[in-house]
Formats: sequence, structure tokens, C-alpha cells
Amino acid sequence: MSLMLLDQLHLKLQMGAHPHYYDTAGAMLPGVANRMGVPMSVVREAARDIIRLGETRALLTEAASVKLVTHEVILVVGLVLAGDWRMTFEEKLEATRHYLPFLTNWATCDTFAQAFRDFEQNRAAGRTFIESLLVSESPWYVRTGLVLMLHHYIDRNELDWVLEGFSNQNVRAHARRYYYVSMALAWAASIFFIRFPDEIATWLRESAETQSVDIVTIRRAVQKVRDSYRVSDDAKKSLTLAIKTIAANLPPCTVYASKPKDGLDVPSGAVETPAGSR
Repeated sequence: MSLMLLDQLHLKLQMGAHPHYYDTAGAMLPGVANRMGVPMSVVREAARDIIRLGETRALLTEAASVKLVTHEVILVVGLVLAGDWRMTFEEKLEATRHYLPFLTNWATCDTFAQAFRDFEQNRAAGRTFIESLLVSESPWYVRTGLVLMLHHYIDRNELDWVLEGFSNQNVRAHARRYYYVSMALAWAASIFFIRFPDEIATWLRESAETQSVDIVTIRRAVQKVRDSYRVSDDAKKSLTLAIKTIAANLPPCTVYASKPKDGLDVPSGAVETPAGSR
């Protein structure tokens, strides 16, 4: 079978590669092999061209028949899948099931999830799909589910369901074992805090008090809230003090997800740290 579209895409991306971008982006993507160093503007342009020319289905058919390995090619395929308005939501979800195994780092997960805006018009059907991601053994599937939530489900009518997702046993276990799931849960909590500070503050406090979510992930969420320009200083101080007070009375947190040096999110071992330390 000829893979002409993938060949053409690879060539186009190679022409847009830049050594400086390879080095600078590489600092954000440790351990990600098979990168060409292509700026995201070129990646997005390539995806738009494929959609504009009506070649989405042909590209997805080719992509489903091979093992995609090049980082930027995986990004383009995801953007095309998420962005083509000609495909129904059901067709996109079916294609996503074939695409998910290629999501093996935070950039591919987050780029794809952010671009998949169809969830905003198909929230009921989308909830079932996200729930299947949150119970997966793959940390990248779990991260993708959380990032889909934070981009497309910021709605009071969805808040109870979102908090159930945050509290899912598999999500909590993966947050304790995998750094990039821990950071995704912290990020999602901080984004929802902007719109629903009381409800998210309550969830963070209760999760910390019961230790249902490890205190390191809770602290990461608090730090992201503190970094936000869209949260008042008073809200930041109140949340910080509440979590600091709770943490001071907890036993040492012996297992949590530390940042992997090589960027490969493997299960963390036991890491001893005083629960009250910063």
C-alpha cells in the first residue's frame, strides 16, 4: 500500500524543521525521540492544508495502517482528526481509538485534547469516552482525559461529573505513580478553581484531609492556582494557608510521582518527604 500522504507530510515537515527550535523545544520534551524540530506554526499549517484539501480520511486510513513514530507527524495527524468539521463526532471517536496509542508524551496528549472542540457540542457522548480514558492503565490516556475535561467541560452543569472524575480511584492512583498524570490533575483543578473557587477549594481540602489524593499533587494544584493571573490574592492566600495547615498534620508522604529526568513517565518508587515540608 502506498503511503503517499504520510510521505508528503513527512517531507513538508522536514522542510520546516529548524535546528534552533529542535534545541529549545527539546528542553521541554526530554526523552522524546524522533523529533525533527518543527515549529508548531508549521505543524498547524500542515494540518490545516490537509483538512482544506479534503484529505483527512485518506490520511487517517494511512495512519491506522502503520506505526507512527515521528513526533511532529503524530501532532499533525491528531490536529487533523480533531479539527476536520466534515467528520461526525462518532467517526472522530472511532478514529481516536486507533490514534490513542501514539500519544506517548505530554505535548501530543495536550495538543490533541485542546484541539478536539467537538466535545463542547457533544458533552453527553463525550463523557462516556472520557470516562473510558480515566480508567485506562495508560498514564497518557488518563492525562488525555483530564486535559479534555479542563478544556471542554468548564461548565457548572458538568462540575459534579468533573469532580467525580478527579476523584476516580484510577486517576488518584495514577497521579501518585506518574508525574504527568499528577501534573494534569493539578492543572485541571487549578483551571476549574478559576471559575468555581469554593467548590474546588473544598475538593482540594477534603482530598488532602482524607489523603485520597497525595499531598504532592494537591500542592502542585495550589502552586498552579498561585501562578494564575485570574485568581485573586485573597483566594490564593486562603487556599495556600488551608492546605499548608492540613499538610502539617499529615504523616509523611512516602510515595508520590517525582519528575522523571528523561521525560519518560514510568511508575515512581517510594520517595520519602515530610508532609509538612515545602
